[in-house]
Amino acid sequence: MNKETKQTLGIILISLAVIFIIFLRAKPKNDLELCRDIFWGFVEGRQSLQNYIDWEHLRALGLDVGATYRKLPNPKEKEDYRREFYKNFSVSFKRNAGRFEAFTNWRIYEKAALGTIIAADYKLKSKTALFTLSGFENKKLTNIKWEGAGE
Repeated sequence: MNKETKQTLGIILISLAVIFIIFLRAKPKNDLELCRDIFWGFVEGRQSLQNYIDWEHLRALGLDVGATYRKLPNPKEKEDYRREFYKNFSVSFKRNAGRFEAFTNWRIYEKAALGTIIAADYKLKSKTALFTLSGFENKKLTNIKWEGAGE
């Protein structure tokens, strides 16, 4: 092979590798992976995952976050609210000695027409957390609660 052919082949191989990596990253996640990623985002304050939250309808540990969010008068205040919610959730979770790693046995709890409920056991409190993902194509988190806890 001459030098020019080797360079062309090298460019093609690099291009294929980049396309393969992009394809792998774009692969849709299953409900368990998506739910874990969203919750990990809350725990770590990772606002990059906020598009996976149904802010208009979110309920978190008995609080109707969505009702408060819907009352905000403009996009700037909604953006600020989302940012503060992430920050406060993360700080509060860690201040109370919470650890993401303490959530184990992630599983599908229930599949229904309106979405999926994911369960994870929280060994630090001997409780089970339930996370509701709504929709089919563009799934979003709509609820976080403890099993048996009223909304």
